[in-house]
Amino acid sequence: MKLGILFAVVFAALLWIVGSYSRLARLRNELLEVWRAIDVQLKRRHDVVPNLVNAVRGSAAVDREALAAAMNARASALTATGPADAARKEARLAQAIATLLAAANADAALASSETVRTLRDELSAVAQKIDVAQQSYNDIAMRFNAALRTFPSNALAAFGFAPAEPFDAGPVGIV
Repeated sequence: MKLGILFAVVFAALLWIVGSYSRLARLRNELLEVWRAIDVQLKRRHDVVPNLVNAVRGSAAVDREALAAAMNARASALTATGPADAARKEARLAQAIATLLAAANADAALASSETVRTLRDELSAVAQKIDVAQQSYNDIAMRFNAALRTFPSNALAAFGFAPAEPFDAGPVGIV
C-alpha cells in the first residue's frame, strides 16, 4: 500500500515536470515561429529601402544626408542579432524611412510619383504586419518569461531555456 502511494506520488511529480517542460518547449517554439514572421517582414522592408532611396534621389527636397542615413540604417539593421538589437536598429531605420517619405511629400513631383506611392504603400503594409507580429511576439515572450520564473519551470530553465528578449521597435508605421 505504501509502495503504491509512493509510486503514485513519484508518477504525478514526473507528469508535472514533463508537462512543465513541454509547456516551455511549446512556448519557445511559438516564440520562434512569430520571430520568423517578424524577420520575414523586416527583410521585406530592407529590400524596399534601396528602391525608395533610388526613387527619391535627385530631388531637391531630399538631401544626401537623409539618403545616406537611410542606407546606413538599413545596413545596420541587416546586422542585427536578436530581438532587442533588431528593435533598436529597426527603430532607427523606421525614422530614416519616415524622414525620406516626409521629404518626398514636400516635393510635388515625388508626392505624385506612382513609384513613390507604391513604395509608400508597400512600406505601410509591411509596417502594419510588423506591428501585429510584434504584439504577438511580445505577448508570447511575456508568457514564456513568466513560465520561466514559476515553479517547477524555473528548475527546468537550466535545460536549454533562456529568457526571451522583447522586441519593441516603437512605432514602425509610415507617414
